[in-house]
Order: sequence, then structure tokens, then C-alpha cells
Amino acid sequence: MLFDGLIIQVRGLGVRIFDTAVEIAFDDGAADALISAADSADQTLRSEGSFLGVATGYAMEDFKGGYATLFNHALAVRADDRGRLAGVLAVLAEDVRQAKLKAREEKSRLKELAAWQQRADFREQHFQTFQSVASDPMPAEWPVAAPTISAVFSARARVRLAGGSGGGATSSADPGKLREFVKSEPHAP
Repeated sequence: MLFDGLIIQVRGLGVRIFDTAVEIAFDDGAADALISAADSADQTLRSEGSFLGVATGYAMEDFKGGYATLFNHALAVRADDRGRLAGVLAVLAEDVRQAKLKAREEKSRLKELAAWQQRADFREQHFQTFQSVASDPMPAEWPVAAPTISAVFSARARVRLAGGSGGGATSSADPGKLREFVKSEPHAP
């Protein structure tokens, strides 16, 4: 996924690395951009939530009946979705931070392994295998496991019909307050 493991071959008493110039494919700049975007969206969603709560309270002051119930339910679902999406984005940012850390660890491991291999080659050429192995242990052979990054979000379905007021019930609202609410929306012009 984000980086590949190193292929090694056991040969006799030593370990040979097929390619000591192995590099993992991990774009720190892209990871930083994703972390920044996810953190920014998370913060925006959380800060807009409190602002919209005030605007909702103002719009609901004189809103009564079936449409008021529908409006209130839709806003509650949206507030819940906003919080869940903010949470997904926060976890995504943390997962990418962890991937960066693991990529850094794997790069370091590969560098240490390549340096050790050079020393092992030198020892082998000079018949010092048994003298220096104890004082120069081989770094970890197995690659650092690449983390799994996943972010899933689906908005919940909203009820779209008020269900008729029947029986003489009245549905009413202050149109000015509803227009103010619409203007307060983050996506409103």
C-alpha cells in the first residue's frame, strides 16, 4: 500500500539483500496535505456546528406543526452527520500521521540494514564472520507493517415529507427567521 517490504534471501550463515538501494514509495508532501485538509475540514465542521445551533434556535422560535417537526428532525440528523463526519476526518488525519511515522521507521530500518549488509560483506571478505557478528547484530529483517488507512462516511437518510397536518392542525413559521437561517448556512451566497 504505502510502502513495500524488503525481499531478503538467506544464504549459508549470512543474509543477502537483493537490492540495498530499495526505497519505499511514500510521499510526505501528499500525506501532509491530506492531514492538513482533514484537520481543517474537521475543525470547520465542529465550529460551524455551534454557530448553526444558534441559528436553528432562532428559526425554530415561532415554527410550529408538522413542518416544524420535519425541519427539526432534519437539522438533528444533519448535526449528527456533521459530528460523525468530523470524527471520521479526525481519525483519517491520525491514520495518515501514523502512516508517515511507519514510513519513516521503515526508511530507517532499510538504511540500517543496508549499512549492516556492507559491514557483513566486509567481514565475510576478511573472514571475520564469527568475531564481529556478536558485536554487530543484524537489524530487523522484516519490514515495518504498513498501516491500513480507511475513511468511510455516509450521510443518513432524511425524512422529506411532513405527513400532512390533518384534523385542523396548523403549521406556521416566521418567514423572516427562516430566511435568516438560510442566509446563515455556510454554503449560502
